[in-house]
Amino acid sequence: MFLVGFFGLGLISFNSCTKEQMISSNFRYGSILDVTETGASSIVEDNLEAVILKTVVIGETELNVLLHMKEEEKLARDVYSALNLKWNNKVFSNIPIAENTHMNAIIFLLQSYGTDYTQVLEPGKFTNSAFQLLYDELVAKGMSRSEP
Repeated sequence: MFLVGFFGLGLISFNSCTKEQMISSNFRYGSILDVTETGASSIVEDNLEAVILKTVVIGETELNVLLHMKEEEKLARDVYSALNLKWNNKVFSNIPIAENTHMNAIIFLLQSYGTDYTQVLEPGKFTNSAFQLLYDELVAKGMSRSEP
């Protein structure tokens, strides 16, 4: 049951690898992660689809974990994007790209369970009220600080 959830966590853990490790990480069906020379990464959906068993059925608990992970990745992406707009600093411009890759990997896992699960609200808006409060708090703190 937790197969898909753990697979999603495994995708996210790619971010902690070195660029060389990510480039050399090939599965039987080919690499599921494309890494550019600058270190930007994206999911190779055709290869990812080849390694996911379409017949796996997840329960409500696993679905909720994936939905929570999707909102968590969106939170990180949206906070760093907002701070990048304010400060125009490379520190804040690279992270949203990685967070978006993570979120898209989770959305890819959710696609077979219906489009209701793949929808993403506009930047800075969340279905989870705790994430909404955290976003508002983090952005307010980031906007009031002196330049990083």
